[in-house]
Amino acid sequence: MILSVALVGLFSGVLNDQSANYSTGPKVVQSPPQANTAQVTSEPKAKAKVRKDALVVTARCSCSCYQDYKLHDPSWINYCPVCHQRGTLIFERTSDCPEGMIRCTCCDADFCAVHGKEHVCSHPTYLMPA
Repeated sequence: MILSVALVGLFSGVLNDQSANYSTGPKVVQSPPQANTAQVTSEPKAKAKVRKDALVVTARCSCSCYQDYKLHDPSWINYCPVCHQRGTLIFERTSDCPEGMIRCTCCDADFCAVHGKEHVCSHPTYLMPA
């Protein structure tokens, strides 16, 4: 009983504080203008080509296995080892990964474009080299 009176007294002091700048009305948050994700100025040379069942990319390492941060030219079989679908891999550069990454359009798995390593910490799977 004494504990509940003390808590009510504590919160009533906070709620009755007129000097605090609290607002209970709806807030309007404006989104920043969306950047064109197709053009990232920090990586103008990162690109990809699709040849039959292979994906040939020119990108930088996004999984930190290489420390050189140079452009590499690996090629991968267009097969997702997570959802086992063929032809679903695409190369994309976003503001979250300006180096470029390979993403599965079916299961949304993300892979390093240079090593083929999935961007998960525990038990990553790897793309198959072409």
